[in-house]
Amino acid sequence: KIPLEPDSNVLRFIAEHSTNLKDWERDLIRIVEQESLYFIPQACTKIMNEGWACMIHEKIVNSLGIPDNYFLSFIRLHNQVVRPHIASMNPYHLGFYLFNKIEERYGLEECFIARDVHNDESFIRQYLTQEDCEELNLFSFTDKPDMIEVTEVSDNLGWKHVKEILLKQIGGNSIPVIYVDDIDCDDLILFHEHDGERDLDLNHANKVIEHAKNLWKNEVKLITIIDDAPFEI
Repeated sequence: KIPLEPDSNVLRFIAEHSTNLKDWERDLIRIVEQESLYFIPQACTKIMNEGWACMIHEKIVNSLGIPDNYFLSFIRLHNQVVRPHIASMNPYHLGFYLFNKIEERYGLEECFIARDVHNDESFIRQYLTQEDCEELNLFSFTDKPDMIEVTEVSDNLGWKHVKEILLKQIGGNSIPVIYVDDIDCDDLILFHEHDGERDLDLNHANKVIEHAKNLWKNEVKLITIIDDAPFEI
């Protein structure tokens, strides 16, 4: 059986096991695969990276004692970057807010510790409190055909649920877990590890499978769950 175990590196698997690729095509796929591995840690620390940069940038400028006309230009740009976004999460805003709260609660040294040891998921799990959720006006919602329904707000009962929803949407948690399960008569069989809550976006998934077919140069099937039932793309 190929693969013996589920393989989540789909690009590498295609490069190594497709029987129809030319050498230069395998090289190009491997280049893209290696580049994607470089960006995964970036995606997993985006909130922390942006928040840290904004906080340190502000500290540096505040320490320079620059004339008001220069300082006002900085403040205008800074506020545009870290402002909250309506009905969505601005990573600059959340990261900047949390690092400042950590400094306020525990001191600047704790900010350096957090920067060294955490990624976005563990960072938010460790430091985001009910008070923060309330100040940030965080809430969860479902998008229905004719309306948007707020499901939880950051009160005493709902803030933990709101926090868990946020954790599922950041870093690698927003990326579906898809792996190569088998090769069946030259057809590539992919499997989506459904999390029990979020279905794949079928429009996007169909486009991804078309791209995978172009690389594999044979049929590609993706097994998932849609509306609580098995579904094949």
